[in-house]
Amino acid sequence: MIKFTFLLSIALFFLIISCNEKKNKKILDINKINKPVENKQKEEIKTVIIDTMRPIFDLYNQKFVDLNLTKIIADTEAQFIARFPHKKMKSLFLKSPTANIKHLEIQYADSLDMKNAFFNYLDCFGDDCRNISVNEKVIFKKDFFMLINTEKSIHIIESNKNQDPNNWIYLINSKSIKTLIIQNKNQVANWYTYKNNLLTEIK
Repeated sequence: MIKFTFLLSIALFFLIISCNEKKNKKILDINKINKPVENKQKEEIKTVIIDTMRPIFDLYNQKFVDLNLTKIIADTEAQFIARFPHKKMKSLFLKSPTANIKHLEIQYADSLDMKNAFFNYLDCFGDDCRNISVNEKVIFKKDFFMLINTEKSIHIIESNKNQDPNNWIYLINSKSIKTLIIQNKNQVANWYTYKNNLLTEIK
């Protein structure tokens, strides 16, 4: 009897402990655990495309120039004239429905640097390093060739088609132009001074 009472007491003890453990346990709702995460709408990322070439197109296609360009490509080829001290240089391939044009523009700190580069350019012109004298009537290139000097810049224009010099004079700003070399395809070059909107050939 004592043994039975002892076993019953132990059984009751474990039963009470078991009930208390069940009361202390938190009941987790499985629906809450697996509740889907609300899909937050992603903020739309707006892309703004900046056409960095637009000002250049506008410059070349402005009124009184109107080269009617359809494509502009930067030219990364090394230029002999760029060896001489200068502030900045821009070299572009310009494409239109009627012509392919190359425009090289070099800016100098002052007129002395410009003249130094210009005369060095003439002293060793082209792949064969020809020496060309000022005002010499020679063929610079087989295609159209034009060179414009301003006080602090040199512009070289080459094209597979003859160009209207007036377009380039207007583009470059006629007030600062000093001298020009103009050579049509397969012809000798003519040298000019420019003053008061007038081209005067040097003979």
